Amino acid sequence: TRHDDLTALTYGDVPRANNAALARVYHLAAEFDLPVLLHANVTSKRERNPLYLAEIEEPLRNHPHVRFIWAHAGTSMEIHRHQKKLDFLLPTLRRLLQRYPNLYIDLSWSVLRPYLLDEQGKPDPQWLALVER
Repeated sequence: TRHDDLTALTYGDVPRANNAALARVYHLAAEFDLPVLLHANVTSKRERNPLYLAEIEEPLRNHPHVRFIWAHAGTSMEIHRHQKKLDFLLPTLRRLLQRYPNLYIDLSWSVLRPYLLDEQGKPDPQWLALVER
């Protein structure tokens, strides 16, 4: 799905998380209780809003029996090369996690800094509260 410059290297039409072609994958995952990893950005390199959020939210809503894991909370190193921090990310994740019990957030890679840890390397209390909930 949408993920930085990797998408540009893909030949043809790249399915988005809400592409109808993925419905069969989601049904199979639900049938066999398999998680689905969504490796998709929440926004582009230059936008300061959750530009692609609808692409993520639609399968969450339409496939409530599928456990979705959103890789890197929708962020990437490429996004952070262009903008230091996505101010909308934490409130967006809070809302999504409250609304969709089938959503899990992967906090690896590009999420550690600048989100989980502050500039001194200490855990950010707001993110800690999100993790502990």
